[in-house]
Amino acid sequence: MNPRENTQLSAHRGAIFLVILMMFSVLPLMAPSVAADGSISLNVSPNSMEVNPGESGEYTVVIFNTGSDPVTVNLQASNEPGEDCNGFTTTISQIPGQIESGSSEETTMNVTLTQTVEPDSACDTTVTATITAVIGAPGAEVPEPSTETVTTTAGDGSGSTLYGVDLYFDNVEERNTQKKVLGAGTDMVTYFITVENTGQENSQQSSIDLAIEEVTGNGCNNPQDLTVTLSDSQVTLEPEETEQITVEVEVPEGQQANDYCWEVTGTVSGSNPAQNATDTVEMELEVPVLKECSMDLSKTTLNLQPDDVGTLTATLSNEGNSDWSVSMSVAGDPGSGNNKWVTFDGPSSGLLPYNSGSGTKSFDIEVQPDDSRSAGSETQITVQAKDGGTLKCIKQFTVVLGQSYGASLNLQTPNIGPIEPGENQSSKVTITNLGNGEDTLRVTVSSPPSGWSITLDKSTVSVGSRHGSSKSADVFFTVSVPEDALATESTDLTFSVLPNGGGQAYQTKILSVTVKETHGMDVERDENQTGRSNTILLFPITVENLGNNEDSFRFYTKRNTENWETWFMDEAGNQQSQFDIGARESQIITLNVRVKVGTENWEFTDIDVEITNLGDSNTADDNLDGLPDNKRLEKFRAIRSDVNYSMDLNFDKNTPGVSIDNRVTSVVLPPEGEVTFDLWVENTGDENYDNAVFDINGLEGLATRQLTLNGEVVDLEDKFKVLSGYGLWNSTTDSYQLDDEGELIHSYSIQGMEMEKENRKMVELEIRPFRLLFQLTLEVNPGAVTGDGGVLEIVVTSESNSADRSGFTSVSLEVQTIYNIQFQSDIELHHNLEYPDKKTINVDVINEGNVRTQFIILNPEGLRGWTVSMDYTNGSCSSNSEGLTCWLDVGESIGLEVNVRPSFDAEVEDNFTFTLSVEPIETGVIDRENIEFSVLGEPYAGAFGLGIQQEHIKSGIFALIAVLFLGVIYQGARPALRDMDMRARAKRELIYVDKISEAKTNGFKTKSAFSLNPVPHRSSIKQWLLFIPLTLGLYPVFILYQWGHELKVHANLGPGGGKNLLFFLIPLFNIYWAFKFIGMVRLLETQTMHQTKISGKAPLVWFILSILVFPVLTAVTFIVGALVMIPIIILLPAIISTPILYLFYAFVTWLFLLPTYKIWSMTQNSLNTSWTIWFGKSA
Repeated sequence: MNPRENTQLSAHRGAIFLVILMMFSVLPLMAPSVAADGSISLNVSPNSMEVNPGESGEYTVVIFNTGSDPVTVNLQASNEPGEDCNGFTTTISQIPGQIESGSSEETTMNVTLTQTVEPDSACDTTVTATITAVIGAPGAEVPEPSTETVTTTAGDGSGSTLYGVDLYFDNVEERNTQKKVLGAGTDMVTYFITVENTGQENSQQSSIDLAIEEVTGNGCNNPQDLTVTLSDSQVTLEPEETEQITVEVEVPEGQQANDYCWEVTGTVSGSNPAQNATDTVEMELEVPVLKECSMDLSKTTLNLQPDDVGTLTATLSNEGNSDWSVSMSVAGDPGSGNNKWVTFDGPSSGLLPYNSGSGTKSFDIEVQPDDSRSAGSETQITVQAKDGGTLKCIKQFTVVLGQSYGASLNLQTPNIGPIEPGENQSSKVTITNLGNGEDTLRVTVSSPPSGWSITLDKSTVSVGSRHGSSKSADVFFTVSVPEDALATESTDLTFSVLPNGGGQAYQTKILSVTVKETHGMDVERDENQTGRSNTILLFPITVENLGNNEDSFRFYTKRNTENWETWFMDEAGNQQSQFDIGARESQIITLNVRVKVGTENWEFTDIDVEITNLGDSNTADDNLDGLPDNKRLEKFRAIRSDVNYSMDLNFDKNTPGVSIDNRVTSVVLPPEGEVTFDLWVENTGDENYDNAVFDINGLEGLATRQLTLNGEVVDLEDKFKVLSGYGLWNSTTDSYQLDDEGELIHSYSIQGMEMEKENRKMVELEIRPFRLLFQLTLEVNPGAVTGDGGVLEIVVTSESNSADRSGFTSVSLEVQTIYNIQFQSDIELHHNLEYPDKKTINVDVINEGNVRTQFIILNPEGLRGWTVSMDYTNGSCSSNSEGLTCWLDVGESIGLEVNVRPSFDAEVEDNFTFTLSVEPIETGVIDRENIEFSVLGEPYAGAFGLGIQQEHIKSGIFALIAVLFLGVIYQGARPALRDMDMRARAKRELIYVDKISEAKTNGFKTKSAFSLNPVPHRSSIKQWLLFIPLTLGLYPVFILYQWGHELKVHANLGPGGGKNLLFFLIPLFNIYWAFKFIGMVRLLETQTMHQTKISGKAPLVWFILSILVFPVLTAVTFIVGALVMIPIIILLPAIISTPILYLFYAFVTWLFLLPTYKIWSMTQNSLNTSWTIWFGKSA
């Protein structure tokens, strides 16, 4: 061991001994008085010790005699059985002699470790002290032995008597382990290890090898990512010499938080490897948890309208070295409480994983700004990531706030008035912008009643943001009340503020306007009245209330001659002196005067009537009539006379719906409908002439009334002079006869009229009581609706006797719109046609309603191939998918032309029934009218009833014309044709001469001795255009037989004519045989030593075209041509369209057969040439 260590142990032992000695010195004082016995206490110190392998440790054993007599003791030391104490040897020294009572003795115990004991091995040693004798008390009782256990632990150093090494940290021998924590901001940790040579060989240096190893387990993690550097791998030391080495651990950035461990072992290399000594120290590095992060935002700018929701994602990257819990928050949010702008959509905290340095976590953020800031403002909001309360990383985003819109309005006063009629009053409305940006707002006000007006000094205002000082603006307005406004009238005007571009109003307010009461009156009266004794005269007094409120008017008679009784009555017959008259209304109050009984003619009385407006308190005399302005004074004169004044009134007897006495009628009119009545006024009084006065009442607000006389509109308030007597009635002109100067021929007596009639030689004219003709026109107002109605009363009185109201008529008006579209009633419903002709039916549609009407005539449905089409011959109509849409005025009609066509292939008799329907657009099926027609289709009976159809006759005629035409052409062209044939034969002979010469040159010898060529020359064009049509298609049968026969007979090729024809007639096989036959024709060309087109690829090409190309081309041509032919057939007459149609059929057929003709033509030309060469001469 180190000598310094021995010195320290000796010092410790001395101190312990003194303490123990002091304790034992007081024991006798504490012990009670007992009988002689022996007792001891045992103390071993220290209670544990670390001893390096190869070394010994010494324990101090102290025995205290606690008894009253001296004792002797025996000491024993034993190691705990088992493997733990392998290599441990214990020896203890005995205490000689006795131990006096109250005193103590000490000895030592040594525990020696062999070199092979493993470091950290621990062995428990039990020391037992047994009293062997109690001196002076041989019979004393011996107590149980005392025991104490100590633990010896093997250190990590080693030593022997020759070699030893000890490793420890920081020059502290007991520091065999060291743990360091990686500091913040550092990446390097250094350990300082002292290496000491503890060998006992003083004269020999020792080489100590140093090695470092990683340690895992027991909380230590694998440090493979760390770089560990040992400063020295070997040191050479003298005995008891020390040297400090270093271990540097480099920690990479982001290293995962954990504990990392290493062992540094020093080994002394001696001459005897068995005596090699080692020691080990353990070093531990704690990489603390580093909670760091970085943040990315998916968006750094959000352009949002107030209350719109924007989203972004904050993604955290773990820049630390372990998983850690992160909590998210925001700073700079302008909102507060429940109105925050920014919220997290989902959890705002969570575990940020390390994931080997690549861990991330995302948080979804919702941003919903309000308009608490001005439009266009940019708000910086910081997203924060925290570890508890510690800020770890941040990122900012910007919210660019859009504009919110809104406004309010405030009326200076909610009520205006009362305003005097014809005057105005002004006020203002304040408009306030509730949006967060500058805005232009529109101010509107509802339309006032008719005659009222309201004007605004401006209709738009420009205001600033609600966050500024210019958020409000005033709009001044003026309300004008019409002069005819009633005091009972009040109107509510709705002010609205809304976007300048239109849209829903932000706010509305109602302004109530009232009208001031006004008073006034106007009085109209008739002329003086004349009546017989004891009759009642009526003096109508029309009082008009000029005020705008209902007032009461009092009537009072101030002056009257005695015995002329008077009273007042209203139009309802109520007799009173005070009458209520509505605002701006008129009422006729009749002064009734009973004529004084007497016989004197023309006696009269003057009556003053005072009328007072009780509702008018104005007693001033502004009109200077000597009366307060609320009073009127009217003067009347009643005259007694025996003359009769009377008028009569009747409708014209031809008025529709008029009653028997021509006084009552009725009419139904639509809104805006009008009707005119003829009214006859007759003077039935005693005077030669009198003035007639009309009194027309009723239908106010429902219809306008207009009175005309001799074509001139007259005022209903006028008076009209009406003669009594007679006139001459002209039935032709339906009027009274005028003389040459345009004056009425009139007489007051029948006798006088008879004389006028005779003198003027107008005996054919009729003498009639004279009457004056008026026309009364009623026009229903546009605002009237169906169901409205009323009675118009027309009364004519004499100007001098308004009490006689016997001239009375009335009109009952009912407002109703009548839609009544009808077909003509006298139309034939059953028709016949012969196929394929069409049938045209003419139908008239009539408007029998009372209003101009738009209607639709529906397209009839076809059936079994029958079709129906419509057209109009007059009127205003338009076609659409449903039918014809037309307009008709009242009483007018439209002519229809209905065309019925049978099926194209109709052959049997068929009765086709269809329905023609018409309905007003306004009411639809409710007022639909139907008419059913039937058309019987029959086959054409043929010419003379022989069943020859028209088509046959037409075809025959066309054929005859064609034959005659061709005959004429042939006769005219016969010399030319003969000449053309001769030239063609000569040309052909020249060609064939060359062919024969060429064949002979090639070595061909003629095969026949015929003087003529037995095989005729055949023209393909003639065969197709002449022979096949003339034989109705049978010519190919003949020619196919001939081709086969000629080949067999003359060239011994093929099976002969019959078999050749048969093979061509077998389906499918005939295709094979056609190519076989062409092969025989080619073989004939080979024998005659020449070639034509048939020897090449032309037949195959045309065959392929006939299968793949020409069928499609023919089909397309047929479809396109058919579409073109349809209007030709419809529009052109049959004599023109039929030949065109036949030519089209012929062209399509020829197009389809063209490949066949080409192959046929090549075959025939080859045979013509071959036979010419074969026989040496042309046919």
